[in-house]
Amino acid sequence: MKQQYKEYIKLNKTILLGFTASIIISAIAAQLFSGQAHYLNATPTLMVDYIVYFSTFGSLFYFDNRKKYVLESGKTDKSTLKKDLIKIISSFGIGSGIYNN
Repeated sequence: MKQQYKEYIKLNKTILLGFTASIIISAIAAQLFSGQAHYLNATPTLMVDYIVYFSTFGSLFYFDNRKKYVLESGKTDKSTLKKDLIKIISSFGIGSGIYNN
């Protein structure tokens, strides 16, 4: 299998695991706040959803790609890391905007 496809599979696996963890934990949070008013349920549940998703995704993405950003000298390849972070953050920003609307 080509290296490019392996990278896509790792990224999709990371997104899927983050999404799954987010759904499970936010469902538990929604159940905990079910006795509250709707806005008092939705706000903390949404915050829990985003915190769990981005922390899970960020951790898994780091562990999958930590060797990719290390130069032979042992230093971090900041330019490649910066480009990839901009791509990821912009795609999540667009995705979140579509999801929330």
